[in-house]
Amino acid sequence: MVEVLVLVLVLVLVEVLVLVLVLVLVEVLVVLVLVLVFAVELVGVLALVLRLVLGVLLGFVGVLPWLDLGTLLAFVLGGLFKLGAL
Repeated sequence: MVEVLVLVLVLVLVEVLVLVLVLVLVEVLVVLVLVLVFAVELVGVLALVLRLVLGVLLGFVGVLPWLDLGTLLAFVLGGLFKLGAL
């Protein structure tokens, strides 16, 4: 009877430890994915700001930038700064 009780306790402890380990691993993976998503978003925002700043500078000195919407807007803003409109 005591052996059965010990066996049941050992099995329950092993099951709880495995469950806790799996939950911790899943939580760590979720945190890593969230950090990766945040890093990608941060790089995207930094790239957008850099492109806008470069576009304004290129527009200010009168160099034609790449023709996409963000730098075209920055080129227009830089041209307006150059003309003294802003």
